[in-house]
Amino acid sequence: MSHLPSVAIHRLYSVGCLDSQSGAGRFEHGVITAVYSVLVEGDDMNEPIADNMRAILDGHIVLSREQAERGQYPAIDVLRSVSRLHSTVSSGEEREMMSGVRRTLSIYESARDMIELGAHQPGSNPMLDLAIQLKPRIDTILAQKPEHRRSRADALAKLSQLAGAGEPHART
Repeated sequence: MSHLPSVAIHRLYSVGCLDSQSGAGRFEHGVITAVYSVLVEGDDMNEPIADNMRAILDGHIVLSREQAERGQYPAIDVLRSVSRLHSTVSSGEEREMMSGVRRTLSIYESARDMIELGAHQPGSNPMLDLAIQLKPRIDTILAQKPEHRRSRADALAKLSQLAGAGEPHART
């Protein structure tokens, strides 16, 4: 689906108007919190409106069709999702654990094709061996059925257990 440039410019202008109404500092008492949803064509996160939204918002959660097809719910793509408030709402130890999990996922995802084809030779890349070992545990931590609730403390405890199991940041 293609749009005329003037339509795209109007949409970007409209997004800017929406965003200018939310946030802190505009009102004497309180703030306006908003959750925006942007559907992109063909999972193209570089599409102009999605790109603009990523630039002006405090964070974004990217849902992955591929993860949903594998049965991972919620189907949040941790590697493509970002929070600019991450350093404000978490401790240094928590950020280090989360960064370690992201590194492990990144190592695994960069070699996913090799792993699935059986081309990875155990022992040839110790970091990848560890990522392969930890991936099922990470998936378990990231998965959550709609009827289950998980507290922040529980999620952090599970991350801490994972870090103790040899997650890469614990070794460096």
